[in-house]
Amino acid sequence: MQGGQLTQAQWAHVNYYFKLDPQNTNIPAGVIGKLQATLDGIKANQLKVRVMFFNFAKPTDKKLITIAKAQILNVNQAVRFFIHECTHIYADTDDHSERGYGNNQGTYRQPGLTPEEAPNNADTYAYLTVQLAGRALL
Repeated sequence: MQGGQLTQAQWAHVNYYFKLDPQNTNIPAGVIGKLQATLDGIKANQLKVRVMFFNFAKPTDKKLITIAKAQILNVNQAVRFFIHECTHIYADTDDHSERGYGNNQGTYRQPGLTPEEAPNNADTYAYLTVQLAGRALL
């Protein structure tokens, strides 16, 4: 993607979540690749969502994710956690503890996520996707 396709506020989200220069107007190819792999995986599999007490995806099981009941009750949260778990199984993303988890306000719970970790962080994709779609985080 090149500049001009996103608003200034949307670019601010891209640059914040992926730890890029604030003036950046290019989404890195690796990020596009992970988004595409996630979309392709969702389309190619008859994914089942199990509702339990926690969120979880096993990369070896491409057809099942678990989302916590508390999060499934809010559509925006459910979408965010769905994307988060799908990036684990289809784009091989990781979690980076409190440094990589969001706090439901669009920021990371703790500082310290590095520019090298951000493009492989599941919550990075989840928060960005929900915000670029214009959805509220809560």
